[in-house]
Amino acid sequence: MLANHLDVISIPLFLAGSGLLQTLCLIKLIRLSIENGHHVAQFFRACAWRSQWWVRSFGEADKTTEERGIAREVRSLRLRLAHIYLNFFVVITGLSVISIQLGIAQDRQSDAPPAFYWTILLMFALSTILFLFPRMLHSLTMDMFHLALMVASAFLLSPWCTRPDSIQYMSIVILAFLRLPAASFATRPSVAVASNIGVLVVMLLRTTLDDGLQSSSNCQMTGVVVRAVVVTEVSALVLVAGISLSAEVLLRKTVQQHRQYNEAANELSAATSLLRLTCDAVVELDEDLCLTEHSPELAAILLRDRPGSTLQGVKFTDFVATTEEAVQAAELLNGRESLNGCVSTHAFHTRLMDTSSSKFSTELFQVKYCKLGNTVRHLVGLREVADQQSLVKSDANEAVAGPADADDSSMSCPYRLFNSVDYGESSSAKSLDLDRYDKTDRPIVYLFLDMESCCIGAASVVASSLVGMKLAGLFPGRGFEILQALWAEVDRCEDASELNLFTQKQHFFREWLVQWSPSQSDFVDGVVEILQSTNGSHGLLLRCKASLLSSPSSGGAKSAEVPGKPSLLPVLPGMPFQDKVLTLQ
Repeated sequence: MLANHLDVISIPLFLAGSGLLQTLCLIKLIRLSIENGHHVAQFFRACAWRSQWWVRSFGEADKTTEERGIAREVRSLRLRLAHIYLNFFVVITGLSVISIQLGIAQDRQSDAPPAFYWTILLMFALSTILFLFPRMLHSLTMDMFHLALMVASAFLLSPWCTRPDSIQYMSIVILAFLRLPAASFATRPSVAVASNIGVLVVMLLRTTLDDGLQSSSNCQMTGVVVRAVVVTEVSALVLVAGISLSAEVLLRKTVQQHRQYNEAANELSAATSLLRLTCDAVVELDEDLCLTEHSPELAAILLRDRPGSTLQGVKFTDFVATTEEAVQAAELLNGRESLNGCVSTHAFHTRLMDTSSSKFSTELFQVKYCKLGNTVRHLVGLREVADQQSLVKSDANEAVAGPADADDSSMSCPYRLFNSVDYGESSSAKSLDLDRYDKTDRPIVYLFLDMESCCIGAASVVASSLVGMKLAGLFPGRGFEILQALWAEVDRCEDASELNLFTQKQHFFREWLVQWSPSQSDFVDGVVEILQSTNGSHGLLLRCKASLLSSPSSGGAKSAEVPGKPSLLPVLPGMPFQDKVLTLQ
């Protein structure tokens, strides 16, 4: 009586509690629907669009080229899932067969019908054949494999294989090991849903028509349990459909992301190739503007290409000439946001400084992009513009250099062709018609630099008076120091291959101070090359252009001096050599 009284009390309480919770959930859903009406509309539109696979899956002609390509890649991913499941299926069916064999050997057979054992054996045979010959399972036979699994599932739930008291247990096992995994590799969601309808029909027929199931005294099946079986099977069908659709969406997103990644990689490769074609060096910087790997080209430009040295991890702004320009360059590199969070480009001027403290103007071409994980990277191409025409248009955002340094080699001012006594005068009083003068032919002056004795070992006839002159007197200041540094690099080359690689570079210089005589000096441009004699010794060859009006050997330099007026010097600066690799300051 007490138990019945408790049942009478608990039923109304259960109904009241469940009704209250359902009402609260319903109110919350209505409120969310009102507040997010546009999201709800988008959800239904997305569902309507995704439901088009019922029709579009049978019409390949209506798909675009991109959609057909995505469908092929999705099918390829499903095939990989099918092969993975096949290995798992071989294991579970093999273990089932072993269990049956052990039961037969120990004379402890279960009360399952013989059809159940034969069905398990046939499933093991199918999986073994596909395992031994994996090429039989391809994109055209995946649906046949899926359909065979669903037919086996339906037959295992039939009265010939499963007794009434084991129907619920068998239904759950088949759902977990066959129906749900197989839904992920069916070529179309429609195939997965349609093939599972057969299993649902078998379960509905058994619960409604199977006399043994209705009158079984062992499991004491009632109408409530029958309804539970029906609800379970309908829920299983919905779950299978959801998994199939989810797999379709996830696989499509995976393919689309993979395609976007490949497109971005191709764009980055194209940008890198273009930068390498037009620039002297191409480097990759991380979000802190540090080099991600060593760049031999940049190391050669900065004279940091000694054996064992590396630029990896060095901050790029450490190479910029001044602190102010480094700050401006960092702001320009980090200043612009990527377009759509993907890729952005930028170009500007700045100045770099090598290990000899020589500053030179450089164009920077930047491609800013994001890698996986939203990691920012900067692909930077560097192009030295000391003797080349600039490719970057004038821009207010350039890293403009500050006041000119006395040793600045990046200045693009007119060549200085006057005596040192005239340097303080205004430039207008010292201007010459250089364009008209450059049309005349000027001989090239060659100077052989004997670095062992630090003097001019030989010279062109027009500059024969320089033979025997000390290099420290001819190139006062940094010019002589850089020549010594270059000669030290030649001495450090240990083998012939390393020296051959070093000598393949042409070493240019700009605006070196040359003291032709105690009262006559100039700034010249030229190139220094490395020579090798028959006995294996080495030397340096310097060449530049000379004046037709006078030469160091003619003594016309001194006679050309007129107080208060500009006078032409014996050697005129010039850069007739366009295939520059390195610049000496």
